Amino acid sequence: MVLGLICVCYFAYKYINGKKLPIYNQETGQENIVPEAPNKISELNLLFVGDIMLDRAIRKKIQQSTTSSDFITNYLTGFDSYNKNYDYVVANLEGPITPYNSKTLNSDGSYNQELTFTFPTSSVQILNLLNIKMVSLSNNHTANFGKEGFADTLELLDKANLGYFGNPYNSSLSQIANTICRDDICIAFVGYNQFAINNKSELISKEIKRLRDDTNVDFIIVYAHFGEEYQSKSNKNEQNMTHEWVDAGADLVIGTHPHVVQEEEIYKRKYIYYSLGNYIFDQWFNENVKTGLALDFKFIIDQNGIKSIEKIKEIKVYSTPNKIEYREN
Repeated sequence: MVLGLICVCYFAYKYINGKKLPIYNQETGQENIVPEAPNKISELNLLFVGDIMLDRAIRKKIQQSTTSSDFITNYLTGFDSYNKNYDYVVANLEGPITPYNSKTLNSDGSYNQELTFTFPTSSVQILNLLNIKMVSLSNNHTANFGKEGFADTLELLDKANLGYFGNPYNSSLSQIANTICRDDICIAFVGYNQFAINNKSELISKEIKRLRDDTNVDFIIVYAHFGEEYQSKSNKNEQNMTHEWVDAGADLVIGTHPHVVQEEEIYKRKYIYYSLGNYIFDQWFNENVKTGLALDFKFIIDQNGIKSIEKIKEIKVYSTPNKIEYREN
C-alpha cells in the first residue's frame, strides 16, 4: 500500500517537473521512459506546369483514343504515374471546357486558322487522371465561347471536384483567388490576365494584401498570363508587375502565355518564373515551343511555425507530334 502511494506521488512529480513521462513497470520494478511526441512538420509537394490546350491536334488525339486513360497512355508518356508523386499539380488551362463543337478542328480532321478554342467535356477526366487539381482560368482563351462557355467550364470543373482560380476578365465574375488547405497548410492562388480590359496589376496587389491579412493563408502564389509570345526574355513591364506583387506579399510568381520558357529570377528571396512554356500543346515548329518547364516545389511549416518554400527540381517537358514526355535534368 505504501509502495503504491510512493509510486503515485513520484509519477505526479515527474509529470509536473519533467518533459518525459515515466511509467512504472510493475514486472521489472523499473521506469519506462516514454519520450515526447515529436513536433509535427507540415509539408506539401506541388508540381507547377504551363499551358494546357486540348483543341486542334490534341483534341484529335483525344477523339482517336478509346478512353481518357488511353489518350494519356498513348500520348502523355508516364504523366499519370509521375504526377501521382505530388499532393497535386497546378496548370494554366488555356481555353474553356464546353459541349460546343470546336471552331479550329473541322469535321474532316483538318484545321482552320481561327484561334477560338474549346475543349471536350472529357477534359475534366484527363485533368483528374493527371492529378491536376488546380487550374488557372486567367488567360486570353478561357472566354473564347463567351460567358456561356465560361459558365460551362466552371460547372464542369465543379462537378469533377477540380479547383480553379482567376478568370479571363480579372473581375468578380468568379474568384480571382482561391485557397486550398491540406495537412495544416493553406495556399492561396491568384490569377491575372494581362489581356483583359480590366488589366491593372494593382488589382492583384490589392488581392494579395487582402489574403495576407487572412491569418489562415500561409502561402500566396500568383499565376500571371502576360508577356510577349515566343520571346525568350521577359520585359520591363512584367518585371515591374512581379516585383510589385512580391512587395505586396506574394511568395511565388509563375508566368504563362509566351509558349516558351523564360528566365527565372529571385527577388527579395522569392522565386519568379516569367514563363513555363507549354505543357500539353500542339506547337512543334521549333525547339523553344516544344520544350516546356515543370517546377517541383515543397511548402513547409516546421515545428516552430516557420514557413518556407524549397525548390526541389526543375523538369523539362518535351513535346513532339507523337508524344509528350518529362525529361529530368
